[in-house]
Amino acid sequence: GNLTINAQVITVTGNFNDGTKNRLSILFTSTKKDATRKGGDLNITTRELYMSDGGKFQIEAGKGQGGDININTSILQLEKATIGVSKKLGEGSAGYIKIIADSIHLNNESKIDADTESTEIPPDIEEKHTSIDITSKYLIMRDGSQIEANERAGKGTVTTVSGGNVDIDTDVLVALDNSDITGNSDNFRGCNV
Repeated sequence: GNLTINAQVITVTGNFNDGTKNRLSILFTSTKKDATRKGGDLNITTRELYMSDGGKFQIEAGKGQGGDININTSILQLEKATIGVSKKLGEGSAGYIKIIADSIHLNNESKIDADTESTEIPPDIEEKHTSIDITSKYLIMRDGSQIEANERAGKGTVTTVSGGNVDIDTDVLVALDNSDITGNSDNFRGCNV
């Protein structure tokens, strides 16, 4: 199912040790590895969204199409935090990440990441597949932060899988201190940025 949150201010921060291991602060949806249907979406609507110290939004997909992350906010600030979708089984791709914001700040190795390992992405999906879609007046990246879309063929297949697209619509884009926007494919063309 979908996870939907509407709030004025959202803060996802920190990690803690429960006596056995370190645990992150995370909003998370997933499907079992044998599930073949589309996974649930994570939908966030807020005025201000702050993520730090290992805080994470994550969707993991089984054999079917992955769920999507949709964020609508005025302010998005990540400080050593991650927004990601991933898939490592079966056909199809990880879901997409769509962010609409007035300003986005990625600091201290923060990451917006879409990662797919698939035996096949059908051509009608692959041609129009956008892994990451960002609309913001200001997009500021610092301290080795990353926006990346990676796709590769799964084990035991000869299918060529091209990288997903990264679409960014912004008035001001600043990437400092080895911060990058990238898209890669292990065995075919990379993504369109």
